[in-house]
Amino acid sequence: MMSNMHRTLPFGVMVMRYEGFYTDADLPVRPGSKVRITKGTLLRSMHPSRDGPYESGKSLTVTVDHVLNGVSMPAMDLLARRRRYGANDPSLRGVNWDELDHLDEKHDIDFCNKMIPMQNPTVVWAGAGGYWVEAGINDVEIIDFSVMQCYLNTIDGNSSAVAEETSRGCVAK
Repeated sequence: MMSNMHRTLPFGVMVMRYEGFYTDADLPVRPGSKVRITKGTLLRSMHPSRDGPYESGKSLTVTVDHVLNGVSMPAMDLLARRRRYGANDPSLRGVNWDELDHLDEKHDIDFCNKMIPMQNPTVVWAGAGGYWVEAGINDVEIIDFSVMQCYLNTIDGNSSAVAEETSRGCVAK
């Protein structure tokens, strides 16, 4: 049985589920990547007519303008923030307090350095009227294989790369 931390892309490449902060080099999507957004995917938009998250009404193929890397916070900072502002602080939504309290009771030194995912990485593109639209990186399908190949080559250190990284992302050689 496959872990829910992994998924298979349409062309069979196994990638991990991205939760919390990741550097640009660790993410498989780059500016210029083409991704598919399937119908029903949760989107967020800066468009003034959109109020909060909404579901995509149709499948879209978009070119990524930029990637937001996600957010992780040290566990001790989260506990300090809860003590100061209370557990209902909007920035603390989604935190599993039972798990954190259990770890805190152990007084484990690793707990102090444990990074807790707060927001997953997202891909961003220009939508209707030029307003930014974003979707979670775990909810999109990469369809531009040359960019994915470039990503895989950076992981494997493959010197015979079929794509290369440029300031605008990966491009086919």
